[in-house]
Amino acid sequence: MVAMTDTQQLQFRYMDDVDVSEVIANERSAYSHPWSEAVLRECLGGISECWVATMDKTIVGHGIISHVLDEGHLLNLCIGKSWQGQGLSHQFLIFLMSRLRELGVEKLFLEVRVSNEIAVALYKKHGFTQIGLRKAYYPAGSDREDAIVMAREIDSEIAQA
Repeated sequence: MVAMTDTQQLQFRYMDDVDVSEVIANERSAYSHPWSEAVLRECLGGISECWVATMDKTIVGHGIISHVLDEGHLLNLCIGKSWQGQGLSHQFLIFLMSRLRELGVEKLFLEVRVSNEIAVALYKKHGFTQIGLRKAYYPAGSDREDAIVMAREIDSEIAQA
């Protein structure tokens, strides 16, 4: 794990084409079934907002959100493996929810692997509740894994977790 020092601050900016190789590296370090470069580039060129989290100009994570009218979707929230365990996903999630609120989003949805207990705990801590289950949603080796569907209202209580 790369430890964050007291003087380092997590910063957020839009993802750019030149960031894709670093984003893919983080994605591969963090997930057993990472997003492909093609899917990431499709998000960059589409209606989604793609963000990176940086520490001293190093990309430590990325987040992808979309919205239609007053509903938002957290498509991806990833912190590179060597940066995990320092509360960065907590900070990034608050930033992304605040951004969606700026865009007029009132309700945020996401899917998370049932096996990703750390992420499920993070989302619950931030007020998300399970509203459904998508059977065999994610690839898992030669099998499939269910996704928990979660949602929460986006209101003034964003940073209260």
